[in-house]
Amino acid sequence: SYIDPRSAINIGMLPDIPIERFEVCGNTSLEGAKRLFFERDGIRRTYRIRDNLTYVELNVNQEFMNLFSGAKFLPHTDISLFPSVKKRLSSVLR
Repeated sequence: SYIDPRSAINIGMLPDIPIERFEVCGNTSLEGAKRLFFERDGIRRTYRIRDNLTYVELNVNQEFMNLFSGAKFLPHTDISLFPSVKKRLSSVLR
């Protein structure tokens, strides 16, 4: 499915950067699955990636939890992080 970058910025799902910097990649999970099965060293590369992962327990980091909680509101509770959204909202609310 397709996510419109401007709509994603409006709800805080993507950062407020110039729209031209976004590139739609399509179904990357399907592409990854194809590579896993069709590339000669796909399984080996997958295990190497798995073995280098680091698990981080984010809910014990208070600063992260504060930022995460603020980001769940629509729009984001810190509207200064989204200047283009603030501008669009102020023109709509006039």
